[in-house]
Amino acid sequence: MVLQELASATILIIGTGNIGQAIASRAMLALSPIFQLLEDPT
Repeated sequence: MVLQELASATILIIGTGNIGQAIASRAMLALSPIFQLLEDPT
């Protein structure tokens, strides 16, 4: 999905350094259910 690709790219750009990577991984975990709902609404 385009939105998820965009978010991943943004997080990769931000996520330089250990702190950035920790925030990025938490952000992806938090956002993944939202992306699943957008991709597969039931």
